Amino acid sequence: MSWLAKFRPKQNLEHLFKKYFSQDQAWEAYKGNVALLVKVVDAIRPRNYKHGKPVSIQSLLDILSDERILSAFRNYLLTIFKHKRFYSILTDADIIKDASFFHELKQRIIAKFIPNQPDEDALEYLLAQVFFSRK
Repeated sequence: MSWLAKFRPKQNLEHLFKKYFSQDQAWEAYKGNVALLVKVVDAIRPRNYKHGKPVSIQSLLDILSDERILSAFRNYLLTIFKHKRFYSILTDADIIKDASFFHELKQRIIAKFIPNQPDEDALEYLLAQVFFSRK
């Protein structure tokens, strides 16, 4: 994401769904690609979020009440998540019970200096791409 992104006008969520998930199935050009999901998340995510203020997803729920759009969006998400490995995100959440303390300590210290780069087929990679936010 470039520094110019914050000056770009925010995409209208309803327009985005009608353009990509209506009858013409334009989402298929993005099959297996997270770029369209990044656009959807960017349209939902508030530009100037204030801590404690709730973020409404009611507009998303209203759009997804249309069965055709919901089905197309579901199919798109399935193409993205289909071959992602979920187990690493579950086991990385905590120190593994049978691992050596010093080995885990060394791994965590190294991770502070050289952060883990998940494989492209891992769920962590997908989530980092979609929810990336430059502070």
